[in-house]
Amino acid sequence: MRSLVDLQAVADVLGRYGGMRGAGEDGGRVSGTATGALGRVLLVDDHEAMRSVLRALLEEVGGWQVVGEAADGEQAVELVGRTAPDVVLMDCKMPGGGGVAATRVISERFPQVTVVAHSAYADQAYVREMVAAGARGYVLKGDAPQVVLEALEAARVGAARLSAAVTGPALTDLRGLYQAALARSEQLSAENAALSAAVARLRAEDQAREEFLSLVGHELRTPVTVLVGIAATLDAWPEVAAGPDGAELIERLVAQSRRLAGVVEQLLAAGAFAAGRSPALRSDPVELGAVLAEAASAVRSRRPGLLVELALPPGCRPVTGDHGALAVAVERLADGLAARGAPGVRLTVAQPPGWTRIELAAAPAGNLAGAAAQGGTAEGGAGGGPTGGVWGAGGHEIGVRLAERLVAAMGGRVVPGRPGAAAGVVIELPQVDAAGT
Repeated sequence: MRSLVDLQAVADVLGRYGGMRGAGEDGGRVSGTATGALGRVLLVDDHEAMRSVLRALLEEVGGWQVVGEAADGEQAVELVGRTAPDVVLMDCKMPGGGGVAATRVISERFPQVTVVAHSAYADQAYVREMVAAGARGYVLKGDAPQVVLEALEAARVGAARLSAAVTGPALTDLRGLYQAALARSEQLSAENAALSAAVARLRAEDQAREEFLSLVGHELRTPVTVLVGIAATLDAWPEVAAGPDGAELIERLVAQSRRLAGVVEQLLAAGAFAAGRSPALRSDPVELGAVLAEAASAVRSRRPGLLVELALPPGCRPVTGDHGALAVAVERLADGLAARGAPGVRLTVAQPPGWTRIELAAAPAGNLAGAAAQGGTAEGGAGGGPTGGVWGAGGHEIGVRLAERLVAAMGGRVVPGRPGAAAGVVIELPQVDAAGT
């Protein structure tokens, strides 16, 4: 049963068409197609009266060739294949296969054929469905005949027309789609940035692993090579052990064994820290004098000939951190300086506003020996050997890497020392007040 809306639409078209024919005395065409050739159109509507009035409108007034008529969607798809129209004027709501399904099939099978929706309904749901199915226009059965003719011609040349009654809601939809697409684009950009950061982090971790393996090989190769060489010498010439050369070899054997033990200890500490097995760092007031003395003692236990000087300012403020972790960091950095050939290490504390700086620098043996003779804070015996070259954070020693990680975990950083300072490196820790800021 046909709806009152459909019947009223037929009546509207008949009335408008009759008025349009009356406008020309000879009943001729009001307009032709833009190309000059007759456009080919297929009419699809379940109302025979509607198809008849449309045929008359298009052929007598619009200058179109109607190549066929269909009463439902299935018939429309069949006729498109047989008649090859330029445009299909498609009703949306029909019994059986509706206009939406037929439009979708035609758009997929016959991409050279365009579809213009011709509906009695201005409901935005119909507009969305027809446009999504592939329609290149949407006009109402109550529109002026010229609107239908313009929509068909626009579709024929690849353009599109919408009835004025649906243009506003369509633009609202379009704006919503644009805003959603823009939001999605921003979301994808953020996700892409996060993914790029993750990839960069993974690459950095891979590079760090490779550097760590290279570092381990470099640190272990020298002591192991020396130990093997000494052992082979003593094995080949046992009598050497009883002479002065033997004493020197044994001294070197002990020194390299201690070095190897230190490297292994640092490897274990670094591995435990990286794997998260180290105890959680505390955040307590830490007396710098006690920390530096503990670190100096630990370094001297491995390097008995090393001189260590401590220089703390009067009224030195405590820092907030982990006593043990800070002591290990200072010890590792001081040991790194000594490994570069420094005869002594000077530990100096400065506390500018907001920061505490612990500077470690290689010091000439004469200066330290003089300080020790005058009852200063230098500790240990006389040493020798040249001072190392300029040395900064990020060096190749495993202990340096461990120190950097420990200091970073306390909110600080390890940076190169002052320009011109021999083999200098600085631990910087932020000053935290009682409120934790």
